[in-house]
Amino acid sequence: MDSSLNLLRKKAEKDLNQATLESNVVLVEDSDLDFTVINKVLSPKYNLRRFSSAEQLLEQLGDLKVSLFLLDYRLPGMDGIDLCQSIRSVPAFEHTPIIMLTGEAYASFEYKFWDAGCNDFIAKPYSAVTLQKRVEKELKYSALLEQHKEASMIDSLTKVFNRRYLEVVMNQLSARHESPEVSVLLLDIDYFKKYNDRYGHLAGDAALVSVTNTVKRALARDTDFISRWGGEEFAIVLPHTNYDGCQLVAKRIIDLLHEEHIPHEDSPNGYLTISIGGVTVPESPRDWKTLFLKADENLYEAKENGRNQYCLKSKV
Repeated sequence: MDSSLNLLRKKAEKDLNQATLESNVVLVEDSDLDFTVINKVLSPKYNLRRFSSAEQLLEQLGDLKVSLFLLDYRLPGMDGIDLCQSIRSVPAFEHTPIIMLTGEAYASFEYKFWDAGCNDFIAKPYSAVTLQKRVEKELKYSALLEQHKEASMIDSLTKVFNRRYLEVVMNQLSARHESPEVSVLLLDIDYFKKYNDRYGHLAGDAALVSVTNTVKRALARDTDFISRWGGEEFAIVLPHTNYDGCQLVAKRIIDLLHEEHIPHEDSPNGYLTISIGGVTVPESPRDWKTLFLKADENLYEAKENGRNQYCLKSKV
């Protein structure tokens, strides 16, 4: 048992090392001497970019992709504490690790660093090992949180987004009232209970994965995405898509699944099919749930009309 746990720990450590390799570290440091030391320690593993002042960083902050900030407390102009607060006010960097470097007797400044939003702080003079290990710790912890966050948003079987993630995205779309047309589809696998009863749940799981992959092939744009709605139902969100575009996607999904021709002896067609209900609206509604209620009504109509088809409507 202990050896198995050790192997798991080693694998996890290896994965985290790989995940943090070449992370983007932003350093704000006005001392050339200190920069030389820090660059020597961190640049072999990370992409280090230096700014000489807080103002210089803030001018370009919106264009940066940052894994960790390393801030000197004593800077010309705005100091490290004010800079940390400014960084934290930007939503994209609300949870990005920030380490403060200080030459002060930091015990008396400790509460200021925490209140400003720092994750850690290092007193000068510091050793190369201390700097390296503190940066490594924060990057690994951040990567671990991101992995858990991603896992909580991904359906474990089909590896597509789950309903929780869908709710997050739809709330974001609803908040952007300037967004043009949006279409949603609800997809249900026909006679899926009979499929499970005949072929078993392992085959049912495999069928869910096959349908998911078929849908992903039908979605042509990076902005389109599928999520598992629950059971054998899936939701598809198509931003910036009018009725004709929505119809094109629905037809493509059904046609591609027909080509797969997955056997289903208890279906009237003899193979696995799907029914789709969809709706297009001219702009993102304040209450996104009304979109899916309408799509669900149209899905019910598609089933009532014989399944293996789509029913789409435009709602003005």
